[in-house]
Amino acid sequence: MIDRALPEVLRGRGYRVTPQRVLVREILQRSAGHLSAQDVHAAVQARLPGVELSTIYRVLELFVRLGLVAKSDLGEGRAVYEWCPEHAAHHHLICEHCGGVTHFGSPRLGALIAAECAAVHFEPRDVDLAVAGTCRQCRSASG
Repeated sequence: MIDRALPEVLRGRGYRVTPQRVLVREILQRSAGHLSAQDVHAAVQARLPGVELSTIYRVLELFVRLGLVAKSDLGEGRAVYEWCPEHAAHHHLICEHCGGVTHFGSPRLGALIAAECAAVHFEPRDVDLAVAGTCRQCRSASG
């Protein structure tokens, strides 16, 4: 999906533009990394006190359904979110030592996943790949 103005996307799909939705978008866009719903809630609370965590979850899930936000499990046992309206296929390399997360994507990997799904007549809705291991810096430090 192209990165159109949020009001255009929401109204075009029959949703209202609310201050909470606009603020969640702003917080996610300005974030340098992945945020949990609790992280987003804390940032929203700083500017709009009284917004419930359940509201944040509903906004995040709406944005995921609209293809504006990617939802991932980076091995911490909780979902994290990042703004990615292009919905560019990307995956995550997660260092088990320092917690660093690196994005990666490959047309070959996408083609391989599509071929494997087609071979078993499976229609994927979403692909979320996280690879756990040790980053170069941590390997060098322990080496």
